[in-house]
Amino acid sequence: MSKMFEFAFSDEADLENMSEEEGVELILEMIADVMGEVKKVPSEVEVPLTKEDGQWKIDGEVFTDYIEDLEL
Repeated sequence: MSKMFEFAFSDEADLENMSEEEGVELILEMIADVMGEVKKVPSEVEVPLTKEDGQWKIDGEVFTDYIEDLEL
């Protein structure tokens, strides 16, 4: 969103004379550029388990380790 606003308020933006189709194409290009910069996180996570007293328990800090990989 910040790149879109930056462009919208720049001198090179001619939004009044831009067609809807051109606007959509520009937005899709900006999204593709930003997505190329995003750090990708795997969608699968191994969760180490231990069975104690008939119940499964998560070993370690799995969620903390996973969250540390995310750049929020």
